[in-house]
Amino acid sequence: MDWSDEKLIALSKAERTSLRRNADRMGHRDLVERLDNLNVRGRSKSVGRSAPTGPVIGYHFICPTELAIERLPDGQFLTGVWKVAESQVARSMAVGAYVALHTAKTETSYLMGEIVGWSVEKRNKGDTSSTGITFTCIERPTSELWYGAGAGEKGYRYDGDDPA
Repeated sequence: MDWSDEKLIALSKAERTSLRRNADRMGHRDLVERLDNLNVRGRSKSVGRSAPTGPVIGYHFICPTELAIERLPDGQFLTGVWKVAESQVARSMAVGAYVALHTAKTETSYLMGEIVGWSVEKRNKGDTSSTGITFTCIERPTSELWYGAGAGEKGYRYDGDDPA
């Protein structure tokens, strides 16, 4: 079948996910890459719009598998330290925000959880002036596509963003 961008865009998220799995299983790398690029592009709704005013409801981070992750015995995990504005995190807590960790923007998250707490920590052991946020999360048995614009290691999903 001819998979034009228009046909791929017309598919639901579940249909694109199923098609990607099948294409990967059958060795159609070109289609897998097109679907991955389409999913990332489709999720980056903040490009070209004014700065968001709502709280962040989803934090997406590029984090090599389990790097600096601490799993707690009660099903919670600590994320490691991320440079995120404290004021934004406080607003996120009120709306049940989540953290999704990815190995790449083109991959679904390998670990995801609802934020139940956070603390300010030193980012580098020898540098006392650089701090960041460590999130405490309750693990969810789901995964998310990358969400957020920009070229860095962080992506934010704001309240009101279209989930595509």
